[in-house]
Amino acid sequence: MQSPRSSLSILSAIVIVVFSILMLLIIGTLVSTFLLRTDSGVDISRSPVFFLEILLVVPAAIMLHKQDCPLKKGFRLNRVNSQLIGASVIVGLSGAVLADELDRLTQLIFPVPKFFDEALKEGFRYSNTVDFFLLVLTATLLAGIVEEMLFRGFLQRILEQHLRIGWAILGSAILFAFLHFIPWWFLQITILGIVLGFLAYWSNSIIPSTIVHIINNGVAIYLVSRGERNIHWYLWHNHVYPPVLLGAALLFSWGLILARNNRVPNEDSKSNNTNIVIQNLQ
Repeated sequence: MQSPRSSLSILSAIVIVVFSILMLLIIGTLVSTFLLRTDSGVDISRSPVFFLEILLVVPAAIMLHKQDCPLKKGFRLNRVNSQLIGASVIVGLSGAVLADELDRLTQLIFPVPKFFDEALKEGFRYSNTVDFFLLVLTATLLAGIVEEMLFRGFLQRILEQHLRIGWAILGSAILFAFLHFIPWWFLQITILGIVLGFLAYWSNSIIPSTIVHIINNGVAIYLVSRGERNIHWYLWHNHVYPPVLLGAALLFSWGLILARNNRVPNEDSKSNNTNIVIQNLQ
């Protein structure tokens, strides 16, 4: 039996996503402005981020509730098999290496300003166990889960109901990159969003894309915090060591093939609904 489709339009979904991001930025800025360091020297500015990040999905959750759409369905919180989880880990680890090299190539043409690079390193720097725990919790785990719920769960699912799959995935990926407000990473984030979009569509779940998202963020934080001098085995003339890059490319391709071979039916997409109508007419 075909599941009921959401009555939300593309414009409504986009407005909700943009509003959610802007709301988080404004509240986060206000909260951070009034936070100070503790006497122990622990920077508590990351502590409220744990709670603020959750706010990102609140507007979408409210809208889904008004549409009588279960949150599990609206955010694509569906279970997946072990093969998809394994494929996601492979894609995440290998994709992070490829993304790092893409970033290095992109910076040859569109270099990151020094002030942004220094701010990024400062943001990922930790001086004690509490800082490290909060960094991992907010920048990897929580960010990956919440952002996937909003973009690949809520937004892309609605786009799939109105557009062809390719356009739906590309649209969510572009908005995902744009709303990071980092122009020097727009291409990299868009490509990442496309990969995450296909994983979510093939599995009809955000679990695979969340795994890849978390691993990608984690590897990025590791590389930034460690510094290039401490990962000499990984680099070759300021680029990823060719054998490492080749291995990552092969693993990435294998992981995507595994994920696609384990795809599950998606009743919400426009393509699948079109096929259902055709079958009913025959």
